[in-house]
Amino acid sequence: MTRAAIWLLSAGVLLFVGVLVSQGLSAVIATLALAGWGLLLVALFHLLPLVLDAEAIRVLFDPASGTHPQRSAVLTRWAGESAVSLTPGGQIGGPVLMARHLAQGGVPMAQAAAVITVSTTLQTLAQIAFAIVGVVLLGARASHLLQPAERTALVIAGAVLALTTVPFYFVQRRGLFGRITRWAA
Repeated sequence: MTRAAIWLLSAGVLLFVGVLVSQGLSAVIATLALAGWGLLLVALFHLLPLVLDAEAIRVLFDPASGTHPQRSAVLTRWAGESAVSLTPGGQIGGPVLMARHLAQGGVPMAQAAAVITVSTTLQTLAQIAFAIVGVVLLGARASHLLQPAERTALVIAGAVLALTTVPFYFVQRRGLFGRITRWAA
């Protein structure tokens, strides 16, 4: 760990303690006590998708390039998720940080960027699929409660989601981002 990293970590810890004290340490502790052990269980449950995403990142590497341990993939995914959650521009900064983290670990930048792009795209497609399933289940469950206009809106939202996802996937497979990168350079 570099000297700058140690100073920044120390500053972050001091800022965190300052925020806790400014909000009233007893109120924060009371809120955590109210949540109880359930908060720890939720945090532990969140490790499952994090580890699965990290395994997906690890699997995407070219086997000929050498092994990339699971630990490095988990730390990469964790760093990216932290950037997504904690910074205002996180939705862009998270994948950039993940690619940079992999590159610092010895992965060629082109391969790191490709792996993170594929991983992010697959996560997006999975979220869209879950959203479509959720809209369908919501529509099926509440069809007797919904007015025809609301039912129509749900069907249109699901159709638009499905009809925009599939073409985006195929356009990306044909090299959309490569062309944009070459055009911008």
